[in-house]
Amino acid sequence: ALNANYIVATGESFRAAGKTDICVNFKDKSAFIAECKVWHKASTFTDALNQVYSYATWRDCKIAILIFNLNNKDFGQLLKKVEESIKSNEHYVSAVSKAENEWECKFKSKADSNSNITVNVLVADYYLRKE
Repeated sequence: ALNANYIVATGESFRAAGKTDICVNFKDKSAFIAECKVWHKASTFTDALNQVYSYATWRDCKIAILIFNLNNKDFGQLLKKVEESIKSNEHYVSAVSKAENEWECKFKSKADSNSNITVNVLVADYYLRKE
């Protein structure tokens, strides 16, 4: 679906020192990059952010971390853990809640201590409730 609107949208694309799960290119630049993770524990977010740090460049303006809940019954508690993980990160600058399950975050850039990167974090609940 992404390729219908953009010239090149790829998955598992090599960039810098890592590889991103989703990369949408437009006019020879990365218009959007995203890392997708299934939530297992609090380090899930930190691992995803470190992965983004490994391949994000100064030219990347749209970065996202998508977290999927498959195994946790209490989605509200999971959202609290994600928010705690965001705010306790060593590179954390600020976070604005856009919705119950979405944050726009600023983190210190590892490459340039005078600049920040903006990362949107979205958590999707796909837990199968058997009742």
